[in-house]
Amino acid sequence: MRKQIEGPRHHLTQVVHVAPNTHRAWSQSLEELIRTDAAEETAQARLSEIASEVREHPGKVDWRRLDHKVRKAQLALRKAAAPPEKFHYVPESQKEKAEREAELAALQAELAQTK
Repeated sequence: MRKQIEGPRHHLTQVVHVAPNTHRAWSQSLEELIRTDAAEETAQARLSEIASEVREHPGKVDWRRLDHKVRKAQLALRKAAAPPEKFHYVPESQKEKAEREAELAALQAELAQTK
């Protein structure tokens, strides 16, 4: 989570002049998410609140596209929380292991005959 949240936190340091109190509150809440290793849903909710507040802010342009940076962080969080199936470890059953070992033994025997 730290890696995904660091982008918006760094961006906030560049726009502290826009609303110092808001900056402080957001920075603290993002730091809290990292410190407590909050659940993805909690982080997503907080990031959504920040993006929404930026979009509704009268000086939205002063935030230098912070809402877009937050959206990128949300996508990265979502991706990190649900890695593709190919990265999931599924233990091999005894039957699958026996089949794999039998196939390997057959291939080794065939290789030995060709030498």
